[in-house]
Amino acid sequence: MLRDNGKYYETLAVWKEMGYSVGKVERAMNKLGKKSDDITYTINGYKAFRENNNVRLH
Repeated sequence: MLRDNGKYYETLAVWKEMGYSVGKVERAMNKLGKKSDDITYTINGYKAFRENNNVRLH
């Protein structure tokens, strides 16, 4: 997901549509054993996407 911009945006949109909270996404990523940096990047992107569909890719 993090390596493909299209999938990244699609995933954020699905989470938003399903009403997932930031906490729920973070807990799921922790359970999957994702790296702390990846979790932080994804959570920050998801917060921005939920607020105004604006995500800046690095």
